[in-house]
Amino acid sequence: ASVALGQPSDLSFPLDFVRDKIFLTGITGSGKSWTGGLIMEEINRVGLQFVCFDILGAHGGISSLPNVEELKPKGGETLNVKGLVDRLKKEPVSFLVDMTDLPLEKQQTLISEYCEQLLSAKLGKGIMTIIEECQDFVPQSGKPTSFDAIVRLCKLGRQNGYGVCLISQRAASVSKEALSQCSVYMIHNLINHRDLKAVEDQMGFGTDKSQVKKVLSGISAAAQGEVVCYSPSYFRDEGFFRASKIRDDRKVQHTGNNIEMKPATYSAENTTPEPSRTLPPMTEWKSAEPIPSYGMTGDAFNAMPDLGRDSLSSLSSATVSTDFPDMEYVSPADRHKIEIDEKVEDKMAEDTKQPFNSPLVGIAMISVIAGGFFVVSRGLSN
Repeated sequence: ASVALGQPSDLSFPLDFVRDKIFLTGITGSGKSWTGGLIMEEINRVGLQFVCFDILGAHGGISSLPNVEELKPKGGETLNVKGLVDRLKKEPVSFLVDMTDLPLEKQQTLISEYCEQLLSAKLGKGIMTIIEECQDFVPQSGKPTSFDAIVRLCKLGRQNGYGVCLISQRAASVSKEALSQCSVYMIHNLINHRDLKAVEDQMGFGTDKSQVKKVLSGISAAAQGEVVCYSPSYFRDEGFFRASKIRDDRKVQHTGNNIEMKPATYSAENTTPEPSRTLPPMTEWKSAEPIPSYGMTGDAFNAMPDLGRDSLSSLSSATVSTDFPDMEYVSPADRHKIEIDEKVEDKMAEDTKQPFNSPLVGIAMISVIAGGFFVVSRGLSN
């Protein structure tokens, strides 16, 4: 299956890819749902099966592919999950489950039942399960009904031919227990420092630290459609990383568009569409401008580089010691201690800045002033 343009690198995977655990992430508008749809098209093209749980209606066009059926349960309806799994076994069919009309609790219950039925059935055939907005079903904080079932599918599915693709715009909000099972990370643009840290935690082990920092800088500057793929399984000879641009030749219409805000004076005749960009080969990537921070504090938005350039160029040309002095690598084991220390330091700094806010200090000052008046009055009377 191929999901990339081929420049600067080709993202092609063997059929065994359908049994892998994949994490696909990126901010809104970065291209993650487009990539998810392209993965489904490729799975369908090679004759394998998938089940996609679509939360936002981003993949409506997928049902026009051969052997793909759309299921759209309403608020008061239930879905025959056992019947769905039976059809996966008997027919070469894939399913797009549109859950936009279901409340979150019913969505969680439906996905839980599906995962349990799929594991119990032991179909012994390649089936990829795609879960959009997965932070609602396997979150880092809390355990909804779907949590344990998804984690079990991630841990036990491969031996039965089952793969899982978790899609989210907030990597930090997805359970680390689930992410630790993933062997392929497809990362579009991320700018929030917590999301970048979550990604770093998962791909920082056994990898050159300076390379990780350069990859993070590329992720924070990636334009729409550009992706960094991390996989020790597939890219072992390339330092585990490969960067590319996702293909734009989809077979079906992508329905996951964002609402476009236009001024009241908007006129279609006075607009010029922005031309699409093509990434040059890696050998032609130019030197990148330094990126001072990948957080969301201060003037972070103003500090972001111009996305009109070949923004992934920092992967090959950044000098870690000079371009990223503030991005010192901290091991996951030390981060909890550092976070605690930072909270203590912040509290001490707060107390130092406002020494007169304490009630005890106020009472003491009043007592001193009253005592002074008493001494003065006694002296005058004498």
